[in-house]
Amino acid sequence: MRRLVVSIIFLAAVFTAVRFNDAVAEEPLYIQNLSPAGGMSFPAPRSAVVLEKGSNMILLNTSLANHFVIQESENERLFLDGQTTKITMEWRRSLTDKLDVSLSIPMISQNNGFLDSEISNWHNFWGLPDGDRQYFQSDELSYSYQTPSINLDFSSPRTGVGDIALFSNYLAYSSSVLKASFSSGIMFSSGESDSFLGVGSEQISFAAHLSGLNQNINGFEWNLHAGYTYSTSDWFAMKNTERLRWFSGVSLTKKISERFSALIQLDAHHRLANNAIKPLGRLAAILSLGLRYKVSDKWIFDISFSEDIKVESAPDITFNGTLRYSWK
Repeated sequence: MRRLVVSIIFLAAVFTAVRFNDAVAEEPLYIQNLSPAGGMSFPAPRSAVVLEKGSNMILLNTSLANHFVIQESENERLFLDGQTTKITMEWRRSLTDKLDVSLSIPMISQNNGFLDSEISNWHNFWGLPDGDRQYFQSDELSYSYQTPSINLDFSSPRTGVGDIALFSNYLAYSSSVLKASFSSGIMFSSGESDSFLGVGSEQISFAAHLSGLNQNINGFEWNLHAGYTYSTSDWFAMKNTERLRWFSGVSLTKKISERFSALIQLDAHHRLANNAIKPLGRLAAILSLGLRYKVSDKWIFDISFSEDIKVESAPDITFNGTLRYSWK
């Protein structure tokens, strides 16, 4: 029932979106899958719009994700209990009217967290399944993965630099109602994979972006993106890792007033491996709802939360806050 309601809401939003556009594209919510099981391999969504030549934007994002997963198969066991905090600073600069580049530097903390009891209370209030949380102590840190050839056991909080990334975005088509661009990027293996601060390999990505725009009709705007990322090595020596993985997303923004907008967004990506363990072997689907406040022409602030509508393919819940500052 929960999935059906979410799907109806999402489809209604999409069908409404195709009727409207706007003059200036809104950026989608800055959402990433923060699952320790290979979730951080994908670039965050962006719009097709390129900054005006010579312009700059600084983005500061803070995301807080809670994990609780117990999955077993005949020869494998995955256990994730903990909390991930990720703070990302991104600098974007336009080199021409059709090309901008960006540098992304994340700081990541894998820790015990403080949300377990609140999430259990939320699940109980709405009658939602809570897994086996009641059988484990709250606010603990334990990431483990065992197979006949792999034995990961991580239980000491760790903070450090994540995987630094460089991206470029080229505006291929622009009109008053539609913009299209192509982006590429590389994510360097700068985060310690043994501490779950990085994915343990370089990631190369390519994506196409569409932003729907129009004027004066209800203030709706939309963004679509789809692409692939390629990993240069397997995740923790898993022999069945999918190195070439697709990712996609769609977002809808509704202006409430001159300063406030509401956003709904769906992001999805390919499975990590051909595997019976759900977080590793099924596609991920993440639904996000957010509110945007335009402080001024230069400052914009987002607050949002994300749910794993494909259960256990992503964190139980992720809270996000994003501040953008632009100047020329």
